[in-house]
Amino acid sequence: MNQEEKFEELAKQLKNPFGEKGLQVAEMMSDTNTAMTLNTVDLLNLRPDDLLLELGHGNCQHLKNIFERETDIKYHGLEVSDLMHIEAKRINQEYIKLGKAFFHKYEGGVLPFAKESFEKIFSVNTIYFWNDTPRMFDELFRVLRRFGILNVTFAEKIFMTTLPFSRFGFTLYDQEEVIEFALKSGFKHLKTQIHTESIQSKSGDIVNRKYLITSFLKPE
Repeated sequence: MNQEEKFEELAKQLKNPFGEKGLQVAEMMSDTNTAMTLNTVDLLNLRPDDLLLELGHGNCQHLKNIFERETDIKYHGLEVSDLMHIEAKRINQEYIKLGKAFFHKYEGGVLPFAKESFEKIFSVNTIYFWNDTPRMFDELFRVLRRFGILNVTFAEKIFMTTLPFSRFGFTLYDQEEVIEFALKSGFKHLKTQIHTESIQSKSGDIVNRKYLITSFLKPE
């Protein structure tokens, strides 16, 4: 397998982890994305009794850190990857048994929830893989309760194009594009928080990653 083929294979795994390699990639994603995820959660300002949805949770090793921030919530995780759905349930059996965590599988289109089901929703590094981004924002708007918060976290196009694997199956965005999608679905843009961190990229290089947490409100 040449270098280009390796990058293409990695991109497939990042989108939808599968097999033994998928478990390795999921572990790597957990290592590099945990701080990003928890910064996103912190901006949600979780409160007791919140129903929380995460779109694309990977192996969900970070769930314990979320409950450390607010214990009296119910977490729902949604995945397209069969492997990640199974792995997240394995890792978080304790929270499932306590009735605090629920994991769901879907095909990447319609969200399998009734309208106005959640107070808070977040998604980290998944927007690159959404099949229909305007429709996904419509779906997120539908399942979020009034005055609920949605945080979508991603690295902008200018950074992502420097990563060799992003040429394969990624759709890249600037901040303005993401905000425009959300506004058209009915959201109000609250703020964008900018972070920079030094990480080992998925291709093994040390990079300074700048990422954005875009925060939206569903108005009355």
